[in-house]
Amino acid sequence: MNLAVALLIAAVGGLIGVKIGLPQGALLGSLIAVSFVNATGLLPVKRLPDPVVFGLYVLISVELGSQVDRSTILTLSKAWLPTVAFVVALIGFTVLVSVVITRLFDIDLATALYGTAPGALSGITAAGGQVGANVAVMIAMHTLRVTVIVVAIPLIHRLIAR
Repeated sequence: MNLAVALLIAAVGGLIGVKIGLPQGALLGSLIAVSFVNATGLLPVKRLPDPVVFGLYVLISVELGSQVDRSTILTLSKAWLPTVAFVVALIGFTVLVSVVITRLFDIDLATALYGTAPGALSGITAAGGQVGANVAVMIAMHTLRVTVIVVAIPLIHRLIAR
């Protein structure tokens, strides 16, 4: 597919995602739109060249890194122990689930590990892609995870906050 058409589809999907109130609506809306037209075969989308992908990851890193300041570090320093304990537990659970997935389904360990790892879609898929994980499967797993979380967490929050 022509890059301009893919960008247009992504932009429309992103605008719809923002308009309907999806968290990270631009990212998820674009991802869903491009994935849909590609997966259905309506308009096959070619992958971007590696140097372009590298540049995009650099831009995302600047955006995310610019949000961390001294107050972020001070806040985190007050809760470092439960944060570290949570991360260790999360990694343990991720490994456990990944091993189960590789044994029960036809999914390799790298894809299972990076596909079940919590984190930002862009960062996890970049890291997984670098070790040979199936990026398409990882994206599908993360999109499902984020969609379920986006629906479930507000409901859980309302129930607990009462």
